[in-house]
Amino acid sequence: MTDMTFIIIGALATAFLLLVVLLIVGLLYYRWRLSDSQHMLVRFIRENFRLHEKLNENGIYF
Repeated sequence: MTDMTFIIIGALATAFLLLVVLLIVGLLYYRWRLSDSQHMLVRFIRENFRLHEKLNENGIYF
């Protein structure tokens, strides 16, 4: 094999590994953002339920 073949193989292997690492980082970021969004939604629903109960206690909402 020539030196040029080794250079091409090395460049392709580096590009492939970089692509795999970027995909893993992207998936971890996506999972983190989705988890954060779910926590905010749960917080919003709990607060809404608490306010709904408070309105029921005061007889404002039927």
